[in-house]
Amino acid sequence: MGNNVVIFPTQETALFGICPKCGRADGFVNIGRVQVFFCNQHRTKWWAGANLFSGRCDENPEIWEENKRQLAAFRDVEPLWPADHQNSDNTNRNLSDAT
Repeated sequence: MGNNVVIFPTQETALFGICPKCGRADGFVNIGRVQVFFCNQHRTKWWAGANLFSGRCDENPEIWEENKRQLAAFRDVEPLWPADHQNSDNTNRNLSDAT
């Protein structure tokens, strides 16, 4: 992944879902207003939300396109959620709708 990846400590990352194969997340990237978390080992990605973090305001459409291109080979999955933090809308979203 490029320089636009934000890495979270494990506890905070779990709030946004974790890889269903290993229970981890390697970080997230912004694609427009959408934040996408991913697992490099299993080449998985999942939509975490929109407008969650302000860092996207420091980026531009070229960065978002690069992030989208880098995740193109990753598989959309439904993340696992900690038992005490169930996402109210954990429907997987296709990243083609992101920008």
